[in-house]
Amino acid sequence: MIHPNNPEQAAAHARHLLRRLRVRYIGTPGTYETLLEITAIFAALHPASANGSELDIEQAAARPWYLTVQDAADITGLTTRAIRLACKHKRLNATKQAGVWLIAPDDLAHWRTKAA
Repeated sequence: MIHPNNPEQAAAHARHLLRRLRVRYIGTPGTYETLLEITAIFAALHPASANGSELDIEQAAARPWYLTVQDAADITGLTTRAIRLACKHKRLNATKQAGVWLIAPDDLAHWRTKAA
């Protein structure tokens, strides 16, 4: 539960929920763009809570958001090990940079529908 007197915790939770919604609705025209706008507004209102993945609208439209293995596991309900193995064995399209798997949300969504 989010404590009402802890704005950092509330901001982190809001970022997490927005990320999950963006992944869930990546293929839905209109909805995804609206979520990007909400994310940009949130980042502008809470600059101290930005974690480096928050982009303005123009940047967000120009390049994809990347998820970590933990993000992908949270979204899919799978373990981080299952996600890492899928990346390693090229079942899930991902890029490894500095030892960290980066997964584009549309690749995760495609993998989820293919695996279902």
